[in-house]
Amino acid sequence: EHQRVTAGDVHIASLGILYIDEIKNLDPEDAITLLTVLEDGQLPITLRSRWHGGGTSAMAVSTEPVPAITFLVCAGNFDSIGQIHPALMDRIYGYGKIVRMNNDMPNTIENRRKYVQFIAQEVKRFNLLPFRRDACMEIVEEGRRRSNKRDALTTRFRPLISIIKTSAVLAMNENCKAVERRHVLEALNDHCKTIQKQLLEHEMHERGKLLEIKPEGVILGQIHGLAVVHDPYSGEMTGNILGVKAQLVRKTELPRDQPLKGYYKVTGVAKGQNFISDSIAKVRSVILQKYGVDIAQDYLTHIDFAQSYGVDGPSAGVTMAILLCSLIEGKPIRQDVAVTGEINLGVNGTIKITAIGGVHEKIKAAEAWGFKKVVIPQKNYIHSIDARDYTIDVVPAATLDDYLKECLVEHQLLKVPLTKYK
Repeated sequence: EHQRVTAGDVHIASLGILYIDEIKNLDPEDAITLLTVLEDGQLPITLRSRWHGGGTSAMAVSTEPVPAITFLVCAGNFDSIGQIHPALMDRIYGYGKIVRMNNDMPNTIENRRKYVQFIAQEVKRFNLLPFRRDACMEIVEEGRRRSNKRDALTTRFRPLISIIKTSAVLAMNENCKAVERRHVLEALNDHCKTIQKQLLEHEMHERGKLLEIKPEGVILGQIHGLAVVHDPYSGEMTGNILGVKAQLVRKTELPRDQPLKGYYKVTGVAKGQNFISDSIAKVRSVILQKYGVDIAQDYLTHIDFAQSYGVDGPSAGVTMAILLCSLIEGKPIRQDVAVTGEINLGVNGTIKITAIGGVHEKIKAAEAWGFKKVVIPQKNYIHSIDARDYTIDVVPAATLDDYLKECLVEHQLLKVPLTKYK
């Protein structure tokens, strides 16, 4: 046996294509071998015995260099770049190029038909029940939702295989002749979630039993914001409802022997975090722009993210701004409306609300809690939202005034005395 050798993959792929998946997992010794192939275009066959286990006389076998001129194609995730052997990475940069593959493709009729072809392929491969047209369309729509774009479809097909198989099993259990849309929806909502997603939703469900959230009526000084909770390892996230309350008291209304200094406090948020700190500062400037009022010097201002801690991110900005506008104008806030969006300083008299992340998860959370309406940035709506995906009313808004029209009730309950700066 020591006199016989077996060609390796680099030799078999000579004058063809050698494909290596998960390149970061390549053994360092194999990476050095690959360097020789790339540099010389040939490689001796050594230690290639078919039955070689590392401790036989085959270790002494070595042939003359065998041609191994191949076109190398490697694949990996973004984190692979820093884990590839440095010398191999240098050759890849020198002799070839690195291409970022898209995670989505255009949402065209042609690509939707390719999705249906993919479904048929999996049905044949696993000998599943056929899919009705509405079931296929629901999987295509799920591909659109997972792309986070209105005009795109995800190219991450592996998670969709689980949905196809689970839907077929549900249909088989009911002795159906074909998979229907309701089977796909049941698979999506109840069975095909990652463990990280399940843990997050369980945590939010248990925590929700203790939250004081009632999406009904109108209240002055209280609003419901939207947030997401992330799993740091998988990137999975789920939506969350924030009950936010505020008080705004003019300092001259409190009798004191000594002058009372104004303040502006926000509690329930992450301490020392840039995103939320920037939002808090911008809210103060926006109120000064809109009403000529400094909420930190002339008032005792306190915003509390009730029953929350560590709230961070830019999307809480519009929530705080609407809350203070409500108190200043004396107009109560509709409690069946939830909001999200990043506040920005006004330019030319317009205070724009810009796009944020996790919009789909936030809308689903508001929907689950029974809210009637959710107001989101217009850019998010145009880019990624199809209102048909939700039973809740999804309203796009571009400016703070647009948000106020959707959230505030016109009649006043009281008017906060103002000190305006000329």
